[in-house]
Amino acid sequence: MLNFARTLSKLLILGIAIMSATGILVLPATAEPIDSPGGPVILPITGLSIDLPPATGGCTYRLSGSWIINDDDSFDGRDVVDEACGDSLVSGNWVSLGYFTAGDPAAVVAATTMTADWLAETDLWGGHWAVHGGLFDLGDLGIVPTAVLCTPMGGGMSALFYHFFLREDPATMTQDAMLAGLEQTGALRAAWNACSQRRFAMAYPASRPEIRNRGETLAARTVTLTNAGFDLDIPDDGFVWLARHNAESGSDFLDRMAPSLPDVSMEVAYLAGMDGETAFAAFDVEKRDVAPLNLPDDWDAGPQLVLGDGQLELTASYETLGGVVIVGIFQEAGDLDVAALAPMLEAIADAALISELGVLDK
Repeated sequence: MLNFARTLSKLLILGIAIMSATGILVLPATAEPIDSPGGPVILPITGLSIDLPPATGGCTYRLSGSWIINDDDSFDGRDVVDEACGDSLVSGNWVSLGYFTAGDPAAVVAATTMTADWLAETDLWGGHWAVHGGLFDLGDLGIVPTAVLCTPMGGGMSALFYHFFLREDPATMTQDAMLAGLEQTGALRAAWNACSQRRFAMAYPASRPEIRNRGETLAARTVTLTNAGFDLDIPDDGFVWLARHNAESGSDFLDRMAPSLPDVSMEVAYLAGMDGETAFAAFDVEKRDVAPLNLPDDWDAGPQLVLGDGQLELTASYETLGGVVIVGIFQEAGDLDVAALAPMLEAIADAALISELGVLDK
């Protein structure tokens, strides 16, 4: 029997220590950073809506970012907020949000390889952080004093920040100096303020010119929904999705990795020989008369499910010749609008129909 229950297994693998950092701080011509004097900006990878302090002294911010889907179908992505004076970078900042596989914040920061390093905990900007400091190899930019810091945001998600002290002498910069410098880092303070206040805005990182795909796997690609039994062409909707399946629940999941916020996952199941009304009646959970808004044509709204862990799941169904596709949608509490997910819902419907036609042709 189908068990419509979400598992929080979005993965953000820490691969920073083995990747070319110069490809992040100095982006190629195909992904030119956007200059900003400060003020309100949206960071496309995380989706954070932040208010940068004004750049002074003829300096400016350079906004960019990158992402990659690794060979093991894990995801790594970050927004980049560099600070430049003239042609010279004076500091660099990476901002990531995710469900990190390394473990708790102390384990997450310890996963980055540095030399002359140290570990600490500190209070910054109203949050409590695990910090890993030391010297980080930035390739062509040399060995740079670096601080990596992480703190939980609730619900399993954590914030992971990097700060590169590009003007400081690697031979003399101390732990105390790094911690004091972090306190004065306006870009990261602004990012954390947005995190703690859950300020985000809709972003489409896969279609942004300043955002770079570091890998070979495209956002729009074909994946197999193992439990549903069909191949899905992930649409070119500006988002970055990962697909996974849960053998225990009998469902497949589509997790939106970028933007990180608002946090969205979709659960997909195909039930042969059944219609939507019968399928929803079979779910042995509390059901509420709360429907998703702005579904695509031919999709029918289902009830809102209250799961055992208190999570709320919007549902919808799409009936085919041979059965029904049931989709569950997890997004921000109180948000019923699924208009941004229309391309994915339409792709799921198309995939189910194509699969059925293929079976009939055999």
